[in-house]
Amino acid sequence: MANADLTSAFRAVRPNEVADRGETWTPTTRADDPNDRHDRIDFVLTGGSGVRVLAAEIVGEDDRSADVVVPAYPSDHRAVVATFELSHAPG
Repeated sequence: MANADLTSAFRAVRPNEVADRGETWTPTTRADDPNDRHDRIDFVLTGGSGVRVLAAEIVGEDDRSADVVVPAYPSDHRAVVATFELSHAPG
């Protein structure tokens, strides 16, 4: 993706990887489970001119792990949703 000049929308607006890990894998095990690795496996990628990331949020099961909470969350991983502003050159 880097070679295609694409950027993670999440990291564009939330650049601190230590303070804001944005974990999407997995809501089904404890964060301290030694048999599982919690990480961000879901991405929204962006690139090109005229595209600006306004926000990026994690969708999931509770407000400790997600910005957007969905009761009875139906998946084994959380999601990333992003909001963009698009502009174009006058033609």
